[in-house]
Amino acid sequence: MVPAPTPQSQALDALHRVLDGLRRRAAAVLTVLPPAHRARAESLIRSSGLFGLVAAMLFAASMLAIKSTWMAGGIMVLWPADALILAMMLAPGVRRPWLIYAAGLAGVLAAFCYEDRLMVMAFSRVGLMACAMPLVYLLTRRTIGARRIAEAPVLLRFLVVCALVSAPTAYLRSLLLHVVWHFPTVPLTISTFGATLAGYGVITPLILMLARREKPAARSWRTRILHWGLVVAYLVSATVALVETDIPILFTIPLALIMIAHLVEFAEVAILILATCLIAVLSSLHGLGPLVHIPGDIKDKIYMVQGFMIVITAATLPMSASMREQGLLKRALQDALAEAKAGSEAKSTF
Repeated sequence: MVPAPTPQSQALDALHRVLDGLRRRAAAVLTVLPPAHRARAESLIRSSGLFGLVAAMLFAASMLAIKSTWMAGGIMVLWPADALILAMMLAPGVRRPWLIYAAGLAGVLAAFCYEDRLMVMAFSRVGLMACAMPLVYLLTRRTIGARRIAEAPVLLRFLVVCALVSAPTAYLRSLLLHVVWHFPTVPLTISTFGATLAGYGVITPLILMLARREKPAARSWRTRILHWGLVVAYLVSATVALVETDIPILFTIPLALIMIAHLVEFAEVAILILATCLIAVLSSLHGLGPLVHIPGDIKDKIYMVQGFMIVITAATLPMSASMREQGLLKRALQDALAEAKAGSEAKSTF
C-alpha cells in the first residue's frame, strides 16, 4: 500500500516542478544562441545565480547579527558572516571561491546599508572582512578541507591563523570608529575579535564537516537511541544551566560536552557547541542565566558570553577531533586485523 503524500512532500514536489520548468525554459532560450556564445551564457547564468544566492544568505545572517548587536547595547555578540563565507570558499568542489567572496561582501554591505546611519560601520566591517578573509583563505586553503578540518592539528592551526589575522584587523576597525564616533578602542576591539573568532571556531568547521562525503559508522538501533537520548539530555541540561539564575551550574556545560564527545561524531559536537552558544546569547540578552550576576552593564555580560563561547569551543572541538582520529585509526586497525585473519584462514584451507 502506497502511503499518502504529506504536505512537506507535496511542497517539495511542487518546488522541484517549478525549478525543472525554469531549467527547461532557460535551456530553450539558450538554444537560440550560437554554440560559441551558449557556454558563456550558461556560465553567466550560473555565476549570477550563485552570486545572488550567497548575497541573500549573507544579507539574512548579517541582519540577524545586527539586530542582536542592538539588543546587546551596541556590542557584537557573534558575527557569522566571515565564517560562512570562508566555509563556502573552502568547501570541496567549489570552483569560484572569489565569486563567493565578492557576493558575501555585497550581502554584508547591503545589510548594513539597509539600516539607517550605518555607512561608517558598513565600510569598516566590509573593510575588515576584505582584509582578513583573503589572508585566512590563502593561509588555510592547502591544508583544510571537509575531512582534514576534523584533524586536531589542522583544527588548532586553523584557529591560531584566525586569531592572528582577526586581532590586528579588529584593532584597525576600532581605531576607525574611535576617530569617527569616539568609540572606546579596547572594548570594541575585544568585542569584534571575540565575535569573529567565535564564528570561525564553530561555524566554519561545522559547515565543512556537514559537507563531507564520507559515510558515518554503522550503528545498531540501541546505539542510535542512546545517542539521540544523550543529545537531547545535553540540550535540556545546557538550557537549564544557561537559563537558571539562582543556581550557578554553568561549569557543568564543558564537562558534559567533554563526556558526550566520546560518543558522538565531530560534526554533532560542533552542532551542540553552536546550539550552546546561541542559548547563552539569547539567555544573556533576556537577562537570564548565571552571567546576570556579573557586575556592570550588559556590555560586560556580553564580554563574558563571548569568553564562554571561545573557551568551550577551544576546549571541546580539538579534543573531539582527536577522539575522531582515534576512532578512525581503531576502525582501520580492526578492519586490517579482520582482513589478515581472513587471509590466514584462507591459506590454511589450501
